[in-house]
Parts: sequence; C-alpha cells; structure tokens
Amino acid sequence: MRHVDYLVTKLFANANANPNRSAFTLLELLLVIGVIVAVSAIAAPAVNRSFANQSLTKAADRVRVAMGQARVQAIRSGDVHAVSYAPGRGWLDVVPLNQIAALTSRVGQRLQQQQLGLTSDYEDDLLPGRGVFVAGETVNDARAVDAIQSSANGNQSMQMILFYPDGTSQDAALTVQNEVGQLIDVRLRGLTGTASIIRRNGRNR
Repeated sequence: MRHVDYLVTKLFANANANPNRSAFTLLELLLVIGVIVAVSAIAAPAVNRSFANQSLTKAADRVRVAMGQARVQAIRSGDVHAVSYAPGRGWLDVVPLNQIAALTSRVGQRLQQQQLGLTSDYEDDLLPGRGVFVAGETVNDARAVDAIQSSANGNQSMQMILFYPDGTSQDAALTVQNEVGQLIDVRLRGLTGTASIIRRNGRNR
C-alpha cells in the first residue's frame, strides 16, 4: 500500500508542477488502477485465510460449549447425556442418552435437507464457517459400554461422547475442518469433563 500512496502522491505532484495540465492522462490512471489491483490480489489470500481461521476457531468453540452444556445437564438431571455428532458432517446435538434413539431418525432427514440447502430446522446445531467433523476418537469404558447398549443406538452414522452425573465423561478427541482445509482439535479430559482447543501450531486454549 505504501507504493500506491507514493505513486498517487507523485502523480499529484507532477500535475501541480505543470499548471497547464487539467487532468491525469489515461495511462497514468490505468497505471494506478493496475497497481491497486495487484496489491489487492496479493493481500486477498491472507485476508481469506484470516477469516477462515476465525471461523474454524468459532467452530471449535461451538463444540467445546456443547460439551460443557452436556456436562452441566448431566449433573443437574442425574441422567447420562451425550454429545452426538456425524462424521463428515457439520452438526452436533446435546441430548439425554435415553433419547438418543429418537435422534437417529433425524440423520436421514437432515442429510436430505442439507442437500437441498434447507438447514433452518437445525441451524443452531451447525458448526460455524461450514465446519465439518473429519475425525473423532472416544475411549470406551465399562460405563460407556453399558450405557450405549441400553440406549439401543444402532445408527453407525452417528457417534456419541457421554457425560455422567458425577461430572466426568469419556476421554475424547474431535478434529474439525473448515472449507479451506484448515484443521483444529477439541480434546475432552474424562476425569474432569472439561474440553480444550488444540490448534495445529501447538497452541492451546
């Protein structure tokens, strides 16, 4: 941008130095426009990456908030709660585990709506910035195995992370990807039931 300012200043100085000139020449104007376009083209990718990175952080925050909601609801209600997500998709739900079977019927409906661009029915459950879950790992313990079996959840297109009434949860790690391929991880520590965001450059949040 300094080069653009310098060029414009120089053109004005040249115009003022010659009182007989009434305006810039077409060549001079085209030169300024060309410089501005070139600088914009160079800066645009960096700006786009910045916006994409912000949306990815918001998506990870959405996952962390959902995990916090599930933990609080499990403690308050005394019932096991689940954060349910669909691999390869960009939505998640917080539900009592005893209602998870009813939730599975929504998966097919959501897929159809998403293909048609009709997501208003579950917009609050979508990750910001078109984020999607690309990887997920959950550690099953004896409590989780018993709870999952009793929930009668046979839908393999959905994955669950369980939160217990005592404030603990399963150990889990989810990876979210944005529309430009950037990745961010959300890791859940089962002993405390709290989540943290791990950026791929190593910084935590």
